[in-house]
Amino acid sequence: MPRPLTALFFVSFLACGSGTSAPAAQTATGPAPSDAKVSPAAAACPEKVTAMRTLFAHGPGDATILNLPPGMELPTTSGGEPVGDGLPVFVLADGKCKFEENMIATAAELQQALASELDRAKQLSVNTGVPARLSLSLVIDARVPASTILALADGLPPEVTFFQIVQLAGDTAPPAPPAPPAVQKIFDESPADRRAVELAKALEKAIGGCKPVTELFQKLAVMDPASRGKTLLDGLPGAVEGCKCEGIDLDVLVPAVWQMTGKTSPAKRQFPLALSRDAKAEQQRLPANATAADLARLVEARGKTPFRLELEK
Repeated sequence: MPRPLTALFFVSFLACGSGTSAPAAQTATGPAPSDAKVSPAAAACPEKVTAMRTLFAHGPGDATILNLPPGMELPTTSGGEPVGDGLPVFVLADGKCKFEENMIATAAELQQALASELDRAKQLSVNTGVPARLSLSLVIDARVPASTILALADGLPPEVTFFQIVQLAGDTAPPAPPAPPAVQKIFDESPADRRAVELAKALEKAIGGCKPVTELFQKLAVMDPASRGKTLLDGLPGAVEGCKCEGIDLDVLVPAVWQMTGKTSPAKRQFPLALSRDAKAEQQRLPANATAADLARLVEARGKTPFRLELEK
């Protein structure tokens, strides 16, 4: 699932009315009165901004979110590329698969579902003239036998390309700030085409008319999407500080922004799983009991060079 800092989010956010500037603050004409009172929000603001900076220093997370099923363990490697936009296929340790939120019991059923996706790609190719391809992000539990992966790949046509998803060794993620139930519901239950719209509404309300925060989101709307996450995390604490936290619902703003763009899980990477059916391709052998973890080490070492995988008897 891609991060929700999309064009739809910004169109929705600006349409909510956040583009309207908050009333300008009155300019002081002399020293502040000695009995001037500091609001509770302003008094607590330095500590809250410091906590934001500490959390946001962990930086943005992966551009594509892969929510692993409970108990799944990915292979770990020291390298790889950022996860692309392939269709995610989850292969669990018990051999079951998950595709488009549906649990699939057998490899044959999964191949049928993927064949339907390829048919749609072919129809799109007829309409657009772009060659039909189907790219799969194989999110495979480290304990799955390599024979299962080989059987899946052998049952699909050559127009399908594969990438194996791994976890970056040694990487961790900080504890996420708790989100109010209404915010968590947006991420957990809102359909993908509504998530950005609902988030825009929630954030527009949470910002409370703070001009520096509004201007930061306006700036993000016209930026290169690849830079939005880091710019938001770097700029939001100072923008909140500019309003002394007054009128801002940080209990909504901080967890929502963190789930939108923060490092919510250890980094994941991908390797091309360049399995070849060509008899002339270089052969690579693995033990009969090899697992997805063994396969990940092999593809990390080989890079993009196609190979024939043989499992020892």
